[in-house]
Amino acid sequence: MTPTRLAACAALLVLAACNRNPPELDVPAAADAGSEAPVADAVPPANGAPANPGTAASPPVRAPGDLEQVAVSGDAVAVGSALGADGRASAPKPEYTLDDTIHATVNAGAVKPGATAHVYWTYQDGMTIKEEDKRANGAVLAFTLSAADGMRPGRYSVQVDLDGVPVGITDFVVR
Repeated sequence: MTPTRLAACAALLVLAACNRNPPELDVPAAADAGSEAPVADAVPPANGAPANPGTAASPPVRAPGDLEQVAVSGDAVAVGSALGADGRASAPKPEYTLDDTIHATVNAGAVKPGATAHVYWTYQDGMTIKEEDKRANGAVLAFTLSAADGMRPGRYSVQVDLDGVPVGITDFVVR
C-alpha cells in the first residue's frame, strides 16, 4: 500500500469513528489491472451511508419472489441405532459410539413418490463426510452412517433434501 493510500485509509477510519461522511478523495487510478482497488471503494462509512456512489458495484437486489420460503419440520428426519418394522429409525440415543450404525429416516408424510431424496452427513468442522441420493417410492427412506464411512468422536448433523428442498436436519453426538 502506498503512503498516499495509507494516509487516505487512516483519514477514512478517523472520520468513520467520528460518525461523519468522508469527503470525496482524489485517489489516483490503478496503474494496471493487477493492482489494488482504490481505498475509497474498500472502506465503507460506518454510518451506513453509501460509499462514494457510482464508484463501487452494488450487490444484486433480489425481488421478494426470487426466494422460496422453506418450512423444515423438526420431526421430518429421525435418527436411531436401529430400524423398526415400519422402516423408521428407532432406538434413539443421546450419544452414539464409534461401533454404532446410525440410521436416519425421512418421515413418511414428507416423502412424495418419485421425489429424489439427498442426504448430507456433516461433521462438526462443517465438512460433509457422506452424501447419498435415493428415489422415493412412497415409503420411508432410510440412510445409514457407520464406522466404515469414517465416523470419529464429535458432533454430527444429518440433513435430508427432497427435490432440492430441505425437509429436515437433526444433530447427534458420537463418543
